[in-house]
Amino acid sequence: MARLLVLISALVYGSSAKYSKRILLTDPDYADSHQMHKDIQNLKALVQQLQGKIQNQEQTIEKFATTGISGGGYYSHKGRAAEPICLPHDPYIGSPITNDYHASLFGMEYQDNFDSNVYNKDVPCAVCRANHVTSKIMIPGKATCYAGWRKEYNGILVAGYHNHDSASSFICVDQNQDVLEAGVANDDGYLIYPVVAKCGSLKCPPYVQDTRISCVVCTNKSTLICIKQTKLRTECEIWTKVQIEGSKNLNIGSFYRNPNGTLEEMESLEESLKNMEGIRSDLESNFDQFKEDVETLWTNFRHLVTETIERNIPSKQTTTRWNLPWMTTEIKQMIRRKHRL
Repeated sequence: MARLLVLISALVYGSSAKYSKRILLTDPDYADSHQMHKDIQNLKALVQQLQGKIQNQEQTIEKFATTGISGGGYYSHKGRAAEPICLPHDPYIGSPITNDYHASLFGMEYQDNFDSNVYNKDVPCAVCRANHVTSKIMIPGKATCYAGWRKEYNGILVAGYHNHDSASSFICVDQNQDVLEAGVANDDGYLIYPVVAKCGSLKCPPYVQDTRISCVVCTNKSTLICIKQTKLRTECEIWTKVQIEGSKNLNIGSFYRNPNGTLEEMESLEESLKNMEGIRSDLESNFDQFKEDVETLWTNFRHLVTETIERNIPSKQTTTRWNLPWMTTEIKQMIRRKHRL
């Protein structure tokens, strides 16, 4: 599957006049700018603390949701559930049932050595948590993933015995099989067997009669960047692009680009808009401090713009918004038609 990239960016417009004045220590604008700088540093420290807490929570989740006991219905029960499940080691025990009207849950056992001496041993399981993953697929007959996908593991395709009375499901078992501790008793239960190819209705070649079917579990890592529009009283334009890697590009919304422009120009605009992310994040987090009249607000805002630009894109050429790296001639012309605050 293709990689999905959603990028929402905004261009913030204001006055075309350049701002320059001597800095005086008694200048209230300078004092406000200095205070804003301190506030931003405090906010960044707070964000780092929150990120640390989030990472600790993620590690806790991974600790409690990674290992379990494989289970399912009994292999010869005609009415058993076909799907196996992954059970925790610390279950909540419900109330007892004394009648016979119920479904049954048993452990899962290997019915083949799988080159690992695991015959009749109990099967462990894992509930996997993959960051920034939107899709997961199991590909039978493959040991590697297709382009654009990441391999989580590969192994052997298994299912129930073909002559048993009940249905089963295809499962991809890791090539390096593991077993549960103390799970060596031959009590049967949900039994899994290797899946082999049967030529005829299954085309051979490419498949080969009575050979094991390989499998691989793949995930698609997607980056989702969703930046909301800044709460600035300026003329803004929203630019949205949905990029599907390996397939096609879909551009949605309105943005400053010549309809006859080339793909290279579009890619250049995409790259330049990425530079706005850190700047807009800083601006939005501090904009609520500006409660003064429009003229004072605009003066303080320009101080903040310069400061945040230098912090996010250090460059001698970022002294005014006209010299910003994402400013093209076309965008400048469009800005000149806008009204200031």
